Amino acid sequence: MATALTKFPSLEAASQAQLLDIQASLRFNQGDASNALAQWQQAEKLSGERGDRLKLRQAQALQQLGLHRKAIELLQKQLNLTDPNQLQKTTIAQVPALQILAESYRATDRASVAKQILERGLALAPMMHRSS
Repeated sequence: MATALTKFPSLEAASQAQLLDIQASLRFNQGDASNALAQWQQAEKLSGERGDRLKLRQAQALQQLGLHRKAIELLQKQLNLTDPNQLQKTTIAQVPALQILAESYRATDRASVAKQILERGLALAPMMHRSS
C-alpha cells in the first residue's frame, strides 16, 4: 500500500522543506547562522512557494555573518529592485525585506540609501495596520 508521500513526491519535498526551515530557524536562534543559511538554501530548492520567506531568512543569516553585500544582492533580486528609485513599486508584503535591506545598506556605509528604503517602509506602515 502506497503512502501519501510516495504517491505525491511533491508532498515529500514540501515536508522536507518545512523540516529544514524549522531546523534552520533553531540553528539561527542558537547563533549558528552559517548552518542555518545552508539549510534555508536547501529548503528553498525543495519549496518554490515559500521562497520569499526563505530568502528573507537567508538575508538575515547573511547579515549575521557580516555578508551585507550578499544580503543586499539577495534582497534586491527578491524585491526586483535594481536601484533605490524603484522603491515606489514595493508593496506592504515587502516591508520586512525593506527593513533588512536598509540595515544592510547602513552596515555598508550607505546611509542615504538606507534612509530612502526606511522611508518607503514607513510610508507603507499605515497600510499594514489597515489590512490586518
